[in-house]
Amino acid sequence: NELTKKALVDIDGEHFYRTGDLVRFDRHGLLYYVGRKDHQVKVHGQRIELGEIERCLLQASSDVSCCVVLKYDDDHLIAYIQSNNINEKQLRQYCQSHLPSFMIPSMFIVLEQLPLNANGKLDRKQLPTPNFTALLSCSASTNNENHYIEPSNEIETSIHKLWCEIFQCKQISTTDSIFTIGGHSLILIQIYHRYKSIFKFDIHNLNIAQIFQYPTIQDHARFIEQSLDLEQCHEKSWLSLNISQGQVSFAQERIFLDEQIRFASNGNQMYNIPLVYRISSSGKSLSILRLQRALQAIVMKHSILRTALLLHTNGIVMQSVTEIDSLDINYQESFGFTILDTNDVESAIYETIRRSDLFDLTKGRVLHCY
Repeated sequence: NELTKKALVDIDGEHFYRTGDLVRFDRHGLLYYVGRKDHQVKVHGQRIELGEIERCLLQASSDVSCCVVLKYDDDHLIAYIQSNNINEKQLRQYCQSHLPSFMIPSMFIVLEQLPLNANGKLDRKQLPTPNFTALLSCSASTNNENHYIEPSNEIETSIHKLWCEIFQCKQISTTDSIFTIGGHSLILIQIYHRYKSIFKFDIHNLNIAQIFQYPTIQDHARFIEQSLDLEQCHEKSWLSLNISQGQVSFAQERIFLDEQIRFASNGNQMYNIPLVYRISSSGKSLSILRLQRALQAIVMKHSILRTALLLHTNGIVMQSVTEIDSLDINYQESFGFTILDTNDVESAIYETIRRSDLFDLTKGRVLHCY
């Protein structure tokens, strides 16, 4: 039947059973269990393995059992925790330092015992229904100490109104972290640029890194008030196509901050993207030298392939186009075209997604060819 066809697969004449388990290689080349394929979900356009979140929670403490599910119109991740020595705040802080923002659960529910079926396995159907009323009202926690705190000044009131509009709720405590109410990096970037439109502050006085690091209404209001007290100046703009330096785009800023802050400690290379092309020649042989010169010509023509991103002392992320003559010698030598055997392709792909020194945004080294 259809189920049998999906479960069994023939490889080189041998029958194999498709278990649905997901694994990946670790840095030593060993297979590492990630989770189940049927536990893969999509939230805010991002495909997520629930097993990765659960594995992160298990590493937070030796006395933790957990389960992560998708709830409320498939829009919120809910983490169910069984533990006696760790609370919701500690779990959230651990997740924020080890996971991308879009993988951090909206709610953490601590239970005395996770429900089990007759076979002793986790029974997801018996998990208690979350208090979505609290979630939709943007309540960050069920702890009594995190009660609602209303805005105390005009700036906090304006920010509160903006947050309620974006999250479609009536009230948000000014001490709630945006990550606890379903926020993520894209929403924070959107909010930052809404701030610029509302408060007209100088972007050199308030940068988005501060917004990421201190994600509450009170914190944002304090930073905005400080920026408005500083001397205002006109926003710099690119006046001609010959300008080689300027402020980065929203997407560049997000990638740079992820690499320098969020993933700097755990070695996550999520932005390394391997591409494989098969190149053949109509003649007797393929000229490696011509291929190298062709790639160098592409880098010369498209300045974005040699654009460095730098964080200035004023906290603003800037981009600067590197001249061809000033390119890092290691960058120029990385246009190798040395792979002639298909057996080397897999090792090159593995190296690309694991190595942290192949690319360097601060030097404009964003391309590597084996």
